[in-house]
Amino acid sequence: MKTTNGSGSRSRRATQALLLVAVFAKLPVCGAATVLSDAQERAAYGKMSRKLAAKGDADSLAAAALLTGTWLMKRDSALDLIKRATALEPGRADLAWLQMTLCRDFPSCEAAPLEAKLRALDPSNGATSVAAFERASRANDAPAMTANLAALAESDRVNFYWSPLVRSLTLAVQRAGGWSEERALWEVIGLLTGEVFPPFGALSKACNGTELDRPGRQDACRGIARALRAGDTYVGVFVGLRIAERAAGSASDEARQIQEIRRVQRYRLHESGRLNLDAIERKGHAAEYLDDLARFPNEPDLAVAELRRANRPLDPPPDDGKSHD
Repeated sequence: MKTTNGSGSRSRRATQALLLVAVFAKLPVCGAATVLSDAQERAAYGKMSRKLAAKGDADSLAAAALLTGTWLMKRDSALDLIKRATALEPGRADLAWLQMTLCRDFPSCEAAPLEAKLRALDPSNGATSVAAFERASRANDAPAMTANLAALAESDRVNFYWSPLVRSLTLAVQRAGGWSEERALWEVIGLLTGEVFPPFGALSKACNGTELDRPGRQDACRGIARALRAGDTYVGVFVGLRIAERAAGSASDEARQIQEIRRVQRYRLHESGRLNLDAIERKGHAAEYLDDLARFPNEPDLAVAELRRANRPLDPPPDDGKSHD
């Protein structure tokens, strides 16, 4: 699996890791008493990847691409598999985004045409601008950086298609057979966590400190924060809240309101994670969780639904000193 550098990437991974640890820490990967060597694990992933590829439907091919491109690091095979998947269902923005993120891992893959394809499929989604801005920053391409910041600030939302990808790829792995329902869910979540979220380091830097003094930058960063907060994942929401707080000025009343919003969101993430942890060993929980992903493709909405279903408060107590980090 790839590694990335930068404070934005570390923050992004830490946020998502909170949910993963809280919800899925108890899942047995290969059985409680089974410890596999790296070679055995690679063989297991390779076998599953081949079974998925043989199925030939779009979701199976996409799942095979994920396993092949991350765990097995077979670059050309992964790109070919995801290309076949998107060719079968060219109207699916979630598969187009996965193709983009797999492309990002391999320097020989040209990202710009894939970004253009996803923009055409989902023009109000600013995720392509996040990815394009990071790429332009690495190339020190100032005009492209400015253009992508502006496009991101004007977007309606920033979706990473987390829930539909988790659901569709998990179901594909389950249909292939050989892994339990729980292991299929855990494996897909683990691999997607390291794949579908772009690095945020350059974007975070562009909306911090003296960068905010550039003409129009503060307003642009406010728009970026709004789009991230309107997106479908907690990762985007928390990045957006951090940018919003910086744009507001850390000592302002607006910043304090944003800090309270973040406290509430962290509480909801933490408490919904605890609910899932309590239920994770119950038979049928994985299937119920996948059903919930279909009903609530937005992570924060799902957390609210889970708390309401369990008759839990939606907000932390006013005197709650926990950060829920």
